[in-house]
Amino acid sequence: MDLKYTQRAKKALQLAEKISKSLYHNYIGTEHILIGLLNEGQGVAASSLLACDISSNKLLELIEELIAPRGGVIIENCDG
Repeated sequence: MDLKYTQRAKKALQLAEKISKSLYHNYIGTEHILIGLLNEGQGVAASSLLACDISSNKLLELIEELIAPRGGVIIENCDG
């Protein structure tokens, strides 16, 4: 399949991949794409997020808080 993206979309996806790898995640999810769009800096998504005072650092903090840290798996004790 030949996917055609704009240069800005390609850049946002490349940034999303870089973020995912830096967090040791083995996937690229919407959270990574959101940061990629923000860091791309020129699109509507970036403008909207910046207008709401959302930064890459804030998004990274949320990701680290909500997603298993550094790609680790959290296993709860299932004794029952």
